[in-house]
Amino acid sequence: MLATCHGNDKKDSENKHCDSSRGSTPFQFLNPLNESCERVLGYASDGSIFCIDEEHKNNIEYDIKLLNLNFQRLKESRKSVIDGAKKAIQFRRNKQKTKWDKETFKKEELDKCINPSSNIFEPFVQVKIYQLKKL
Repeated sequence: MLATCHGNDKKDSENKHCDSSRGSTPFQFLNPLNESCERVLGYASDGSIFCIDEEHKNNIEYDIKLLNLNFQRLKESRKSVIDGAKKAIQFRRNKQKTKWDKETFKKEELDKCINPSSNIFEPFVQVKIYQLKKL
């Protein structure tokens, strides 16, 4: 069994995304059961999602469109996570000043994302992970 996002299927049938947009159309590359999805997607500062894998680019871009992953509300949610991550990084850097250790901070924050103490992942956690890895 796989939990999926219903993507506006009840609220706004004209602007579906995720599973509602896909329907029964098969994926060409992206599949939530395959962890490789996390390694082939990037996130722009405006919250847009894009392919970072040249080898499978056409299939991945097809799936991004199929799932309507650049739907405005999804972009806004991702942008909020990106902005929050940037502020947290800046806050920690300013607070620690000369003691700032980017690699230690990055490791600690990535660990919190990957192994949350509550065992509940934050919404759009992969966006935060992407931002941290860019540090």
